[in-house]
Amino acid sequence: MFAPAFQSAFDNVRLNWTLITYLFIGLFVLSGFFKGWWKEAVTTFFLAVLVLLLQFPEIAQWLVNRVNEVLATVWEWVPLTFGESLEPLLGLDPTGPAPRIDATNGGTWLAIMLVLLGLSVLISRASLPNQIRHRGTQYAYVVSPLGAFLGGLLGGLNGFLIVNLIREYLTGTNLPTGPTEVAAGLASTNNTLGIASSGVDFRVTDLPSFTILTNPLAWLVVAFGVFVFLAVLSNRVTVSRAGRKLRVPRGYARYKVEKKGDKWSSAAG
Repeated sequence: MFAPAFQSAFDNVRLNWTLITYLFIGLFVLSGFFKGWWKEAVTTFFLAVLVLLLQFPEIAQWLVNRVNEVLATVWEWVPLTFGESLEPLLGLDPTGPAPRIDATNGGTWLAIMLVLLGLSVLISRASLPNQIRHRGTQYAYVVSPLGAFLGGLLGGLNGFLIVNLIREYLTGTNLPTGPTEVAAGLASTNNTLGIASSGVDFRVTDLPSFTILTNPLAWLVVAFGVFVFLAVLSNRVTVSRAGRKLRVPRGYARYKVEKKGDKWSSAAG
């Protein structure tokens, strides 16, 4: 289908890890600049949890085992007719054993990371929406210049953590049972990561000698994740004798949006 020279160019694909890292960091810096520090801090906390689980593979295995137990219990109560509808969609046999999560597979943790990233976006948007209607009045939350600057810094950190977590999951060095064998085949030698799949050899070069699990970097990430989690709570929830209530986090401003005639106007509120 392809000319030999064109086909051979795609048989050996080389990717520069440093360039990939800079690209991820740049994209997340831009995203954090527009979202602000509070929303990015939610993502930072989830990523710090993943770093902590890599530090303690036995805890990661224990959590996955508990999830598998829940799946097995739910699977027993799934009606057979409903299970039959899942078979063509997910390839699950309703009469077979319950689906299980493999904690030794790096692909499993990549999927978990994507789920947590999506969950962090939903939580941040639900907790601090761009616009909200309260008692017939519409409000908009706008990021201040300082909030945008801090959001860019946190976004860059999140991009750095994501790239390094991907590396850890591909090599599988710190997964619950140690190094894993990726189905496509994986080798890490001389600062080079190679993955062969479907006749295409992907080779990532210029890998740094350190990882996010290098002490004390990992513990700094975990400690910072706890710090930003406390900052997220203290900047959004206040507790007084009257009870708990939500407030606008530092680095954000709330504006009341009103429509006067054919024009929209906004005022701090």
